[in-house]
Amino acid sequence: MKTKNLLERLSQLLSLEGSQRREELVSLRELLEKFELKEAKVSQRLADAQELGPDGEKLRQRLSDKLRVLRAQRMKGLERCAELEE
Repeated sequence: MKTKNLLERLSQLLSLEGSQRREELVSLRELLEKFELKEAKVSQRLADAQELGPDGEKLRQRLSDKLRVLRAQRMKGLERCAELEE
């Protein structure tokens, strides 16, 4: 799943309330697993890009930015998950 789609889905889940709480929690956990996998892939690509030397500077910067966004959104999802479990 593309990062943009994951972010849109997380945004939708974060805004839901009411009787859908349990369904939201299950769906949110699945989404967080996908975020974690995506984060691991991007992290690995970033580690591989480190070996490119100065030629891969733009790639490293782009991957670093993407990794930062993924981590921030995953943390937001984890906070929401904790709220729902209360």
